[in-house]
Amino acid sequence: MERTRAAGQLRADVTVADLLLVIATTPPRLDDPTRQTAAEARLLEILLQGLRPGGR
Repeated sequence: MERTRAAGQLRADVTVADLLLVIATTPPRLDDPTRQTAAEARLLEILLQGLRPGGR
C-alpha cells in the first residue's frame, strides 16, 4: 500500500480494512456469462476509481 500511495495511485485515507472490504465485495451472480463478466468489470472499475486520489 505504501508504494502505491507514494506513487500517487492510492488515496491517503485508504486503510488495510478498506482494502479488505473491497476484496469482500462481489457482484450478484447472473445467469448470463456475458452480463456476469460485465458486472464484475464494472464493479472493479468503480472500486478502483474510488481508491485513487480524486476518484479518477
